[in-house]
Parts: sequence; C-alpha cells; structure tokens
Amino acid sequence: MVPWRPEPAPFPVPVPDLEAEVCAVTKQASVRSQTSLSSELAPKLLRGVALDSCLQCWGAHFSESASLEGYQLSRETECINQFLSHDWKTPRWSKTLALLVFYNSVPAAVATICVSSVTCGLLLSRRLPGGWPTASISTYSTFLIFFCFGQRLRRLACCSVPMVFLDRLCIAQHDEELKRQGILGLAGFLLKSQKLLILWTPRTFTRVWCTFELAHFLRPGGDSKRVEILPVAMMSLLILTCAVNFIFWCFFHVWVYIEELGSMGMDGFYIVALAGGILSPSLLLGMSIQIHFGIQYMKDLENLEGQMKGFSIRQAECSCCDLNHVHPQTGVSILCDRSLVFKTLRRWYPAGPGDDHLDCFDSLVREQMRHFVVEGLGSGAPPLRFMLAMMVVSPLGIRSERSWVGCKHAPQIGK
Repeated sequence: MVPWRPEPAPFPVPVPDLEAEVCAVTKQASVRSQTSLSSELAPKLLRGVALDSCLQCWGAHFSESASLEGYQLSRETECINQFLSHDWKTPRWSKTLALLVFYNSVPAAVATICVSSVTCGLLLSRRLPGGWPTASISTYSTFLIFFCFGQRLRRLACCSVPMVFLDRLCIAQHDEELKRQGILGLAGFLLKSQKLLILWTPRTFTRVWCTFELAHFLRPGGDSKRVEILPVAMMSLLILTCAVNFIFWCFFHVWVYIEELGSMGMDGFYIVALAGGILSPSLLLGMSIQIHFGIQYMKDLENLEGQMKGFSIRQAECSCCDLNHVHPQTGVSILCDRSLVFKTLRRWYPAGPGDDHLDCFDSLVREQMRHFVVEGLGSGAPPLRFMLAMMVVSPLGIRSERSWVGCKHAPQIGK
C-alpha cells in the first residue's frame, strides 16, 4: 500500500565502549527497525487525518499522480479510528464513492427523512411556498448535500470527525528520515488503529502491503472483529443503481409538474407516452451499464476464493521489487519492503522446528484468512443498511407529491 520508498539509511557504525549507554540503546533500536517493522512508534510520528480532509477534492489524495504535499493535513493523535487499506492502481473515484457510501449514506438518509417529514407537514397545512415541487427538490437536495459533504457538515456542527490513516498524508514525504521512520513503524500505526477498513478489489490480496495489514489483525492475539471489508465495485454498482432510479423519478416529477400546470394541453395518456419515449433510452443505457458491472463484480467474487487458495507471499507484488530496488528519479538504492514484511511475519507467525515461517503464513492465508474474507464478503449483496439508505430518497420524493394531492382534495374548512 505504501508506494513511496525511503532512501536506505547508512549502515550503523559500531558504538565504542566510551559512548554513553543511552547512545548504545538508540543505535541498537535503529538496527532493529531496519530489519523488520517495529510495533513501537514514537508519539510524534503517530498521526491521523480527519476524514473530511482525506476526502477533499473528491478523493484527490487517493490518486497515484496526486501531489505529495499533504503531510500538513494530518496531525498527531493518540488513536486512529480507521486504517484505510487500499491499492494504488484502483481509480480514485471508485474508492472515494465507496467511502462516501460507507460513511455518509446512512446520515444522508436520516437527514432526508427529517426534511421530508417537515415539508410534508407544511404541505398538509398549506404553508410551504411552491407546493410539492419545493418539497421534492428539498428532499433530493438534502440527500445529495449530506451524501457528498456529510463530514464537512459534521465539522460545521462541531461534531467529531473520524480520524483515519492514509499513508500519503500520515507518513512524511518531504523529509526522508521521517519518511523512513514512518514506514518502518507501519506496524505501530496498525496497533494504534481501532479498525481496519479494506477497500477490496481483485488486486488487494496480490499486494504485499495489503496482505500484511490484514495479517496484523488476524495474527495470534489479534481481533478479527475489528476488520471490515468494503468491496469497491459493489459500492459503485449500488450508486449506479441509485442514480438510475434517481433519474427516473426526477423525470417523473418534471412531467407531473407539467401536467399540474396544464401547459401542454395533453391528457394523461399522451404525457405518459411522451415521458416513456424520453425515459426509455436513459433506462436502457443505465440498465446495460448495471448488468456489465454486475457481471464483472460476480466474476471477481468467483475468482477470489481460487486466488486465495493459491496465495504465496513470495509471489505477492511489491512496488520496490518492480523498480529493482532503485529509486526511478534519483537512482539511489531503496529498502526492500518484501524483506521487511518477511522478517516481521517471522515474529508474528513463528514456525515450528524444521518449518518455514513463510510457508506457515501461506497456509494461514489459504485457510483462516480465506474463510474470513469470503464470509466477510458474503453473497456479494450490499449490506442492508446501505441499500435502504441509498434507496430511501425516491419514495420520500413521491411522498411529498402524495401529500400535495391529499392537500388539494382535502375538504376546506369553513367553505
């Protein structure tokens, strides 16, 4: 997951006996940190970034080509709410939309229900300017605003915003020494994280870092309940379904409004026929895209179990090995992430006499981790709370219209 490699530190020089004892301890700690990933992290290096800052500019920080100047967005913290595990080849839009659904969809649905209840009450009491179009627009606008900017609204309301870990923002990129310490202390970031959120794609468990991050929570003494798997493609498919539904009902409301004004001079049959002629191409296109992405997502799920059954940490992809351990811009040799991870796994998953710890880890991935991931993804359907949250806006918009119809046909008191 960490694409920016630190430059190698100079080989530690043996400390003379005349040196102070504290200097000797510091040097020994430095040597250990260069051979494996330490679970101890200096308080000044433990940093998190507020979720609204992480998602700013529509997830620009999730792009490989984004600027590396984002360290100032993070700040020192004692605890990280969510450790975001992802691969850098997945498009930033897909990951951003998945996070918006995960964090903002339920609050958006709650806010929409509240606004819809208020507008319907005003409609029934004939106190809402503009009638049901105002109510419907308010309903849809509330959902979109809370869905897209929910975390910023939380901050404006002085509510707490989740602190997350994103390597680009929480590990210094401007200072090579801080960068080295941050990468070598990655296990410390994991230890201080309350939960691990995996943005799953078919590439996730082909990467050394992504597998290492899950291994931390599934190691002996770890807690698998602190891991949540979020399929990126599933969230995108859910948003696409919601968008098609949203477009359909938007057109429906427009035609109802035209009929209400009576500006076209047509009866209901012709209006429905005309609306159907305009809607049909949009619906066919939307359904075709849904089917395409749905089939691809099911194929990814089908291939996942076989992928994990044949897992080998030795064959997992690693950016430093792809670059032949040479920085592409400076030409300087860089540390091998694979070696750091291997030596850390030796501590977490000790093998018995005559066994290789990497072979033991592969077996754990193929059995324990595979069952955990497959069960976590389930049948591939989105969690019920997300489905209800994303689909609630259309029925609420119809409810506003029904309230207006009921108001029109209600008997007038005193007449």
